[in-house]
Amino acid sequence: MACWPVLELTADVLVNPLDTTFQVVRLCDGESYEAGGGLQTESGTYKDLLINLAGCDSLVITDLAFWPLDTTILQTTSCDPSQVGQDEILFTNENGCDSLVIIITSYSASDTTLIAETTCDPAEEGETTEFFTNQLGCDSVVITTILLLSSDTTLIEQRSCDPTQAGMTTTLLTNQQGCDSLVITTTIFQASDTTVIEQTSCDPAQAGTTTVLLDNQQGCDSLVITSTIFQASDTTLIEQTSCDPAQAGTTTILLTNQQGCDSLVITMVTLLPSSVDTLIVLTCQEQDTGTTVINLTNQAGCDSVIVQIIRWTGADSCKLLVDVSLDQPVCAGELGTIRLSLETGTFPIEVSWGLLNGSSQVTAWMSSDPELVLGGLAPGLYVLVATDANGQTWQDTVAILPGQEFSIDLGPDLQVAMGTTVDLSVQVNPPTTLIESILWEPNLCAFCLDPSLVIDEEITVRVMATTDAGCEDEDQITIRVNEPTRPRVFIPSVFSPNNDGINDLFAPQGDASIRVDELAIYGRWGELIYQTGQFQLGDPDQGWDGRMRDDPAHVDVYVYVALLRWPDGTTRIYKGDVQLLR
Repeated sequence: MACWPVLELTADVLVNPLDTTFQVVRLCDGESYEAGGGLQTESGTYKDLLINLAGCDSLVITDLAFWPLDTTILQTTSCDPSQVGQDEILFTNENGCDSLVIIITSYSASDTTLIAETTCDPAEEGETTEFFTNQLGCDSVVITTILLLSSDTTLIEQRSCDPTQAGMTTTLLTNQQGCDSLVITTTIFQASDTTVIEQTSCDPAQAGTTTVLLDNQQGCDSLVITSTIFQASDTTLIEQTSCDPAQAGTTTILLTNQQGCDSLVITMVTLLPSSVDTLIVLTCQEQDTGTTVINLTNQAGCDSVIVQIIRWTGADSCKLLVDVSLDQPVCAGELGTIRLSLETGTFPIEVSWGLLNGSSQVTAWMSSDPELVLGGLAPGLYVLVATDANGQTWQDTVAILPGQEFSIDLGPDLQVAMGTTVDLSVQVNPPTTLIESILWEPNLCAFCLDPSLVIDEEITVRVMATTDAGCEDEDQITIRVNEPTRPRVFIPSVFSPNNDGINDLFAPQGDASIRVDELAIYGRWGELIYQTGQFQLGDPDQGWDGRMRDDPAHVDVYVYVALLRWPDGTTRIYKGDVQLLR
């Protein structure tokens, strides 16, 4: 019996722990913080699940809160114009946030008081100025102006019927200011007045003129002359018409007018005869011919007889004839129009139209439309059938022709090396088409079909052309630049310099053949935090350790700028932000 050896195998398995980082972040109102998968501006607790260098989950829990910003406004005044204005002083409050104090100084000007007085004494006339200090400590000027009051004169005019009172008297008084007041009274002689009254009367005995002498309100003579004119009787003539012979004739009525005189009204009624009208109607239907008598009442209420005679016009006059005109498409893709105008026929007309061997539709053609327009028609052969109100029919077939075919082509998109000269060429279809205008974007040439350009970067060229018939087309071509394949570069977006051996340094990562010429870290306000350079990617001893002037930097988002150089000498600048966690 054979014996088999027993083998023991031992393996060391390293289990990387899951790490969780708690951080408390306090910012000022108006700032933002990258957490919870986005840029946060509100207080709260945010969680970010990351992958550490070992490939395991790394949970970052951020307690985020924002301190408010405060602003204080102080109001003050000054008599000094140089101190007037607004001053702003920016402090930092106990939370490290901005505290703005705004001092507004208003100018308190010196005040001036004007006092105006009057006097009758010429010695007191003039102006005096006194200087005081007001409650604000500024100059207060009091200017007193005393004006000399001259003596006043009052003119009084009055009238009198007594000639002995006419004339002028002068009286010297003293007014309320104590100055002379002269009163001049002028009395004008008031002569007697005369009033003339004119009136009418139907009584001949009252006609004539009477005179009455009275006293007016001034006590003077007032003569009233009354003239009475004889008012004769009036006559009114009324003319009327009537269909009733019994009402024809003349009647007379004697009345009294508003002056109380005789008013004679004569009414004359004239007999209106009955009317007879003949109406001739033409028809295309021979069976409708004949004569019809219609008895009506006209607008005057009298008999009105209408005799309607219907006559056949004959077969030739009843034919339906329609004139057709076409608006043909000019360019490919445009639609045509059929226009119908009536030569002979009777409205309304029913028009059936549509493509040959296709469906048709019916359009009503009314007398209010001098022309029937059938628009928006694709190229093809159209059948038109019309039927008028008399049952006459008309039929025609017309063709809407396709518009001119026109297109341009710049060819497929290209991919070339940087610095290559590319010759473009516009292919016109059909080649015999006459080009009226051509426009390039960007403007490569004024009017050409084959421009050239040097490719330094990716570009899209667009060309638009118009034919002599007004047809338009456009095309574009994109020319891309071949870029050499370079090793991939990875720049972390977060690191935690807490000396746990995981993500303690921040630096670009990638192929060791790539050199970091310069790496700079900036704070939120643009201040330089850290700067280094001249090391290869992957160097474990190179990178920012999260310190600022030998002290641990705050938990925040920082901006980096890295200048990388490849072995062939080409360089590239990388910019972005990185979040520092503790």
